[in-house]
Amino acid sequence: MKRYLLIIALFLFASCADQVFEETPLDRFSDETVWSDLDLVGQFQNEVYNGVDNWVTGGCAQSSMTDELYSNFNWCGERRVTHGTLTPDNSAGVGVNYNKGGDYVTGNQSGKWGYLYKKIRAINLFFSRIDGVPGDEGTKERMKGEMYFLRAYFYAPPVNYYGGEPLVTKVLDLNSDFIVPKSTYEECIDYIVTQADSAIALLPATYGSDDIGRATKGAAMAVKATQLLYAASPLYNGGQYDVQKLQRAKTATEALIDLDVYNLYSPEDYRNIFLDYNNPEVIFAKYTPSDFFIDRDNTISRDLGINSIHGYAAYDPLQQIVDQFEVTDGVRSVVPATYNQTGRVVTTDPLYNDQDPYVNRDPRFYANILFDGALYKGNNVVETYVGGKDSPQALSEGWNASKSGYYLRKFTTEKFDVFPDPPTEEYMWIIYRLSEFYLNEAEILNELGTTDPQGHDAAWYVNQIRQRGCVNMPPYASVDRETIRHERRVELCFEGDRYYDVRRWQIYDQALGNFQMGITIEKQEDGTKTYTVFAVDNKVSFDPRIYYLPIPSAEVNKDTNLGQSPGW
Repeated sequence: MKRYLLIIALFLFASCADQVFEETPLDRFSDETVWSDLDLVGQFQNEVYNGVDNWVTGGCAQSSMTDELYSNFNWCGERRVTHGTLTPDNSAGVGVNYNKGGDYVTGNQSGKWGYLYKKIRAINLFFSRIDGVPGDEGTKERMKGEMYFLRAYFYAPPVNYYGGEPLVTKVLDLNSDFIVPKSTYEECIDYIVTQADSAIALLPATYGSDDIGRATKGAAMAVKATQLLYAASPLYNGGQYDVQKLQRAKTATEALIDLDVYNLYSPEDYRNIFLDYNNPEVIFAKYTPSDFFIDRDNTISRDLGINSIHGYAAYDPLQQIVDQFEVTDGVRSVVPATYNQTGRVVTTDPLYNDQDPYVNRDPRFYANILFDGALYKGNNVVETYVGGKDSPQALSEGWNASKSGYYLRKFTTEKFDVFPDPPTEEYMWIIYRLSEFYLNEAEILNELGTTDPQGHDAAWYVNQIRQRGCVNMPPYASVDRETIRHERRVELCFEGDRYYDVRRWQIYDQALGNFQMGITIEKQEDGTKTYTVFAVDNKVSFDPRIYYLPIPSAEVNKDTNLGQSPGW
């Protein structure tokens, strides 16, 4: 149970901590009691950790705003983005659900923007009081390091989503004028880097098992390296990579890789990367226990599950991502299909048969996606063909079936034949893992036309991922920009990265250029099947303004000097 110490403590203290954040009367501890007891301050800090993204807001919701997933229930307002109906008046509902800033009960109109600033305010309050709290100075310094990391982490989404934000660095009270000017994108990135650097200086490289889930030096290095790569990308530099900024990103990325704490995980089953808590690839993750019901936090296997076991199929893989998984004969491989403005273009290579599409694929395909004929839990044959038990035409709860013809297998445990009530399970959501930074380094080296200090080029980093024991795909002799981006789509699919990537690369129009596609499978009398690609969602409409989300109107109305996101 010790691995869940942070989360359990958080919920025991949640009512008090929420009230501290809102400055309403405390019903369990007085304000002075909290800030005179280091253990209670630790509980306060745990509630800040609760704001870290989960698999919905930080993964599937973002992926469903691209060409990776279809959002079956529009939990996080994703279709406002993909349908081109996004406005400042409805943007508060995008990227949040009811337990991560989408407070439908109180009618919260600030959404992700307001939720993140609530956490930032809590961090500012911590820094204003921590020096006066009695207790071990070493513990207090470590806690400061964690809060510096969390401040960098919580400032990253607003700048990525909105393009700029006010940098609130102290607690605003009744004597404050509440007018904090919006900083530029560059100023925000510099601030995030300074916060990360402060965290790096104070945090340990590792913890014991009792402190799993706490931020480490590597976590702080990860948020820094990520934001520096984003800042060097075309969206923020007139359509081109900025060489000087890429050099900064290179230095930060190599510092993380050279920390020599993390290793690429290579189990026999690729799926274990996302299920094994003793995973050397994990840099920072959020851990949630099964002791209590946290809907859409520790209910992931139900929420993504197949129809025949009463799963929800909340997010459904699209044909576009299926077509990225290569067909291989062990020596060479081909990408089955590509997409352009005229639609889907299938390869003519004999390795691939469009009427027998699921054979000899990249092992990551079988680990990440459940398709017609796949085995759930090793014994339940998935049936997504028309009329099959996992199709929308199923007699039992067909409305919960996948609309694309595919189910998401990645992240799920497959431990249930029928989901219990409540359908909870222990869960780890990985925020940062080493594979991402190998791919970041490959992108940087390719764009700079250089190698790392050890002489490794971009292809070396890509091949480390492709040739790990649980993947074992044919290596590349060389790589280019498109090859690296392809590998990134496959390795990081459904983890939320694609949303940031298509924006920073300025290819969002391509990602949404062919609707969101699925597969219709019809079973013939002789048992053979035919496969036809169709539009799961034919209302997809690209609006160039969605490179940024608009700041919610409720926030702009509070301060007309705030302005709006670029393009809005």
